[in-house]
Amino acid sequence: MVNDEHAIGNWDLKEDQFLSDLREALEFQIRHCEIYRFLCNRQRFSVDRDLQHPEDMARIPYLTSNAFKESRGLYERLVTIPAEEISYWTFSSGSSGDRSIVGRRAAELSAYRRAYRAVFSEFAGREAFDESLLFFPNPSQAIGKGGMMHQGSKESFGIFVGYEAGDVRDSAIRHYLARWDPSIKRLTVDGRALFGRLRQLDEERKTVYLGGTPALLLSVLRQHQETREAFSFGDRCELQFGSGGWEVVEKELQVRKEQAKSELVNRLCQVLGIEDPAKVDDCYGATETGVALAGHFSLLHGDFLFHRPPWSHLIIRDPQTLAPVTRPGEVGLLEILMPYGTGSFAGVAILMDDVAQLITPDRCPECGRAGMTIRILGRASQSGGLHGGCGAILGS
Repeated sequence: MVNDEHAIGNWDLKEDQFLSDLREALEFQIRHCEIYRFLCNRQRFSVDRDLQHPEDMARIPYLTSNAFKESRGLYERLVTIPAEEISYWTFSSGSSGDRSIVGRRAAELSAYRRAYRAVFSEFAGREAFDESLLFFPNPSQAIGKGGMMHQGSKESFGIFVGYEAGDVRDSAIRHYLARWDPSIKRLTVDGRALFGRLRQLDEERKTVYLGGTPALLLSVLRQHQETREAFSFGDRCELQFGSGGWEVVEKELQVRKEQAKSELVNRLCQVLGIEDPAKVDDCYGATETGVALAGHFSLLHGDFLFHRPPWSHLIIRDPQTLAPVTRPGEVGLLEILMPYGTGSFAGVAILMDDVAQLITPDRCPECGRAGMTIRILGRASQSGGLHGGCGAILGS
């Protein structure tokens, strides 16, 4: 198994080192996962012969994200370690009606958290904030309540992200704002208490991090609508989204899907006094992989531009030919290659059912960061007329 400590968070990681680690991870997963070994044999793929150069990465056989769906019943056979070594059976939100389940050890959870911490910190541009207001439930109160499944505990994968957002100098000033309201059976945020704290932080000229799911950040707009109070944080405030939930924003703000992100970003910036919407960030991850992507808001696209960190590789595949797209503006299914944080399961190459658009292959045209820049357009069933089941059948 690949040791990931030299890679995750290393923005200077060289491509030849990534390729070497990728080869090692592939060899391990082929050797220890019967299903993935069968797939590679069927496609006559040999690591030694077929993965010599970076451009060969497109030849690696991939599993689809649908292979991990609970209804498929394959998730136990996709692990690469003995069942008794599984610490967590991590699962997705199941918003499509069928959740993904992936077996992980504590080491894989640690790598996942480091991946998020690395991109959170890179895009926040500040080592520590005076205070963090997190629109998440407290992970320590949620983890461990999922019961047992086989040899490991059953946990929501996304809840672990809450540990990494908004670095502060003292853990006592990281505040988890979401509370479960049993009367309406959903998480809520106390808007009045939130604005009281924001008022004090603004008056004291403190730096503040606001991060979490867009659906819960709507509480800022609800409270503003009630009181009309606004703030003047400017560059002292960092706003980062995560954990999805844009469908809720679309419905509550009563805007079209393509307008939801612009509407929420601009309105929150007005309330908080953030002058440049391009400083607002979003994050993307998936239960079936260890990757974390961060992106900044683009006024030109009305969307977030996500950046590939050097410890991962991204391919956008044409949905008809499965060939990698190469021209800016082309759209296809997103494939994620991640040799780190996937030692316990066959997750080195996963074709998602998310549709992405290639912005540039090597450098962001807006912020100048090196690496592939993409947009996430949504699920295959919701984007560009792509067949709703294509992610389930490709590569099967």
